[in-house]
Amino acid sequence: MLRLSSTRPPLGPNFLQRMETWLKVFDGVGLDELEMELVEGLLTDYVRGAIRSAVEAREVEQRTGITDEQWMALAQPTLAEILEPDAFPVLRRVGEAMKAAYGPVWERERGFEFGLQRVLDGIEVFIARKREEA
Repeated sequence: MLRLSSTRPPLGPNFLQRMETWLKVFDGVGLDELEMELVEGLLTDYVRGAIRSAVEAREVEQRTGITDEQWMALAQPTLAEILEPDAFPVLRRVGEAMKAAYGPVWERERGFEFGLQRVLDGIEVFIARKREEA
């Protein structure tokens, strides 16, 4: 499905119903028709990007036979060697904080949920601004 064009999607009743359903979510919240389409596109692109990353990660694991956890365990000695505190102080600090909070491997779901919430926050601010202008 990811290989299907989103700029020239296959037209059919399911595609049209998906678009109608998405647009109904934004109908009546203060956006004009063009903005409704743009917000729908923003969310669709975000979700497609996250799905693409997840699929690529799965394909890498299938090709290599190594899980993310195994890769990280293999990479740790190299990272410890090259991640000099003076050269990469912020990267090292962030990496240590993430490892302490989440363990050795970052879960993609956390990143997706965080990003989606920020996108929705931005849409909420945009809608509020439009309502103030009206």
